Amino acid sequence: MKYKNLFLSASLVLATSIAQPAFAHSQMTLSQSSPSDNAMLMSAPEKLSLTFSESVRLTNVTLASKNGEKIDFGFAPAFDKSARFEWTLPSLSPDTYKVSYVVMSDDGHKMTDSYTFMVH
Repeated sequence: MKYKNLFLSASLVLATSIAQPAFAHSQMTLSQSSPSDNAMLMSAPEKLSLTFSESVRLTNVTLASKNGEKIDFGFAPAFDKSARFEWTLPSLSPDTYKVSYVVMSDDGHKMTDSYTFMVH
């Protein structure tokens, strides 16, 4: 029994030390977007906005049609941190669009994600 408790204690310490680096990274997430994920819009949106759970450096955002054609909307990497970003969009034709983004936290951790919306 004594060795079993020692083994369990050592296992717990090892598991905690291995998991610790994962908790060191920031938990930045996209908390709101416009258009929203899976939105089905009857008219083209005028703006694209992304709001994150904390201030981040936005290093890349792309907007692409279903066939992969990139839509230029004037994105430039953000050197200053912010939780909210917004751009005016050109007129979008009916299609399914994919918004992809890359953000970076203070510790250099990058998060890449995407979502889609549809314009009827």
